[in-house]
Amino acid sequence: MTQPGKNFLIFMDTETTGLDPDNGEILEIAVIVTDENFGTIWAYSQALEYDLEEESSVDPYVLQMHTNNGLWDECAASDVAPLEAQYEILTQFETLGIPDKSQPPVGNTIHFDRAWIKVHMPNLESFFHYRNLDVSTFNGFSERYLPDLFAGRPTPGKAHRAMADAYESLETLKYYQQRLRHV
Repeated sequence: MTQPGKNFLIFMDTETTGLDPDNGEILEIAVIVTDENFGTIWAYSQALEYDLEEESSVDPYVLQMHTNNGLWDECAASDVAPLEAQYEILTQFETLGIPDKSQPPVGNTIHFDRAWIKVHMPNLESFFHYRNLDVSTFNGFSERYLPDLFAGRPTPGKAHRAMADAYESLETLKYYQQRLRHV
């Protein structure tokens, strides 16, 4: 029998104004909670309010990317602050019965997202276990040592939207789990 709260996977992704969490903002956050078989239990995505007059401080590459994918417009229309999104996420974790500090965040280069939530959503960051489950580690390992496995992985998309990226992480980890579980 499984222990309650021990078999969740919590995929997370953020879209941000740049690379420095101390001098930027989170524009969008997505969270997908799955069971141990990657079945989605709960999914959440939220564009966060952002003052577009601050565009001059945004990395030009990021500005162009999020203009093209529509995120700037969603942020301009949003009235949800980062701490409000944090509250919604933590409330749902409680509803699902996920114990505090029991689960690591999961995602591609998840340390990047975790650094941003540490600054802008500190209660969410402190909810997670101190470890990370970084999907990009599987990619890096298989690229070096199991190139046939790497070649068959799901092809990364270019949406640069939090929910799409979180689902890509989920599908990639599921791919590796299905192929490596009997090794």
